[in-house]
Amino acid sequence: MSLFDLFKHKWRHSDFLIRMESIDKLSDQSILEGIAKNDTVHLVRKAAVNRITNQSILADIVNTDTNFDVRDTAFHKLTDQNILVDIAKNDTNSYVREEAVKKLTNQNILADIAKNDTNSYVREEAVKKLTNQNILADIVKADSASDVRKAAVNTLIDQSILADIVENETSRAVCNTAIHKITDQSLLKDIAKNNTKSSVRKVAVYRLTDSNLLEDIAKHDVDNIVRKVAVKKIRDENILAGIAQNDTDKNICKVAVKKISNQTILQTLAQNAKNRAVGQVALSKLISDSALINVVKHVEDVSIRKEAIKKIKDQNILADLAVSNSNSDVCEAAVGCISDQNVLYLIARSDNNKKICQIALSKITRQRTLDDISKHSKYESIRKEADKKIATLKENKKKIKVRKEAEKKSKKAIDTPHLIERLLNIGLTQGYLTPVPGKGFNEDLRNIEARKIGQILFDRGGKELMQDACKAVLTINGSVHARELECAWDLIGTWYA
Repeated sequence: MSLFDLFKHKWRHSDFLIRMESIDKLSDQSILEGIAKNDTVHLVRKAAVNRITNQSILADIVNTDTNFDVRDTAFHKLTDQNILVDIAKNDTNSYVREEAVKKLTNQNILADIAKNDTNSYVREEAVKKLTNQNILADIVKADSASDVRKAAVNTLIDQSILADIVENETSRAVCNTAIHKITDQSLLKDIAKNNTKSSVRKVAVYRLTDSNLLEDIAKHDVDNIVRKVAVKKIRDENILAGIAQNDTDKNICKVAVKKISNQTILQTLAQNAKNRAVGQVALSKLISDSALINVVKHVEDVSIRKEAIKKIKDQNILADLAVSNSNSDVCEAAVGCISDQNVLYLIARSDNNKKICQIALSKITRQRTLDDISKHSKYESIRKEADKKIATLKENKKKIKVRKEAEKKSKKAIDTPHLIERLLNIGLTQGYLTPVPGKGFNEDLRNIEARKIGQILFDRGGKELMQDACKAVLTINGSVHARELECAWDLIGTWYA
């Protein structure tokens, strides 16, 4: 700080931070103007601008200051429309012109800028503030920048102008913006039927509500995507069935079938569809056993008949198909879906197709049923196969028994030595019985922990394992301890003292 600073106003101080601090206390517009125009530090000038309210001074600073932040601060304080118009039309910086346009309200000025400014961003900003529908329509027709035309369309609400744009616009983005703003159904109908661009027709169809027109488009439009959109909007299942049967595009047919839930219609499609994929989709939606039976009986495609059989849950229906259908593949598929042992037994015992009997036999797991088939089947090979299965079942039962016994022994072995060792320690340190109530003993004067160990031993190996533990106590601790333990374990499982 110099000596002269002591005799100066703080806003003239040599330290720019002190100058900035002093500005908060100034209100004299002429002093603030002098600082804003003449201070050498742009931060000080910016602080002064923030205190200025005079619109002319602010406009002068916007036009003359060399620092962008100072100019920008001055600009955002401007409200005078005449000054803003001058900046919007004449400033050399397109960003400044664009920001000025955002503050304008005069529709004529905005229209002039929207039509004549050299920068597309400035024109677009002006277009966004326009309300005159005819001017906006002219801009859509004349402006070279698609973003400006799109902004004009977004501001338009006149339905006939929007329809005209859809018909004549070359930019797909502008055209799509226009059609998404059309709500008039009569205009949408005309576009959906007559527009030459399939992408436009598709959007129009999506916005249509006329069911008759949707049907007509779904059946007759030359473009697959347009027809598909129409199909997705149709609710009449009979119409959908007709499309599923007759459309040349497989994907459209499948879309139509997927919208159908009526079981009778689905059955008809599953039975009579010209396209195999359509029949499969229809079949996948069938849930009625009666409809599925009709498919099995009347469809020529064996693979579809087999798929229908897989969906049937009623075991008796499956049994009837297994023994009465003339197609062996269908019979075999039906037997393969049966799980009821009684039904399988009846088929295996029948005098029908030997192969069907064999398939039924292969699914039987009940031994007494196999015994009966072994004795009474008219086919020697079936009887022999039943004998083999019986032998296998018996062998499996033996293996299961051996495994269970091994598991039982394994359980006995787990931690048993540790439990017996703990029992021995309890006998030596606490005793298994006590003459008077005390900690660690229950109301019957028996050691609680000893009884818990006894229960564990019983759960693992029954009374036999408990007896092994008692023998260990007898051998190591003596007969007195062994007798006490026997009494302490009274009524654990089948143990009685």
